[in-house]
Amino acid sequence: MSTDYFDAKMSSLRVLVVDDEPILRNLVEHALKSMGIKNISMAADGKKALQIYDVSDQTFDLIICDWIMPKMNGLEVLRQIRGRNRGSKFL
Repeated sequence: MSTDYFDAKMSSLRVLVVDDEPILRNLVEHALKSMGIKNISMAADGKKALQIYDVSDQTFDLIICDWIMPKMNGLEVLRQIRGRNRGSKFL
């Protein structure tokens, strides 16, 4: 498989990062960008993550979510997203 194919696949991924700690969100964003992923949505809490998920016109390929957050914990966020599942993968 060529690196051009890999680069194109990585750059087309859609990722949602959910974490209440700005430093961790930025760290994850930097790591994803260094891998060539360009379409990254960020949420500081579970309620915001669900809003982003609900208004998105496409599915996310990957959702990275913190477990311990205010307003709504990560487990509840993922349960609610699974209930709306449009093909996202969960870590």
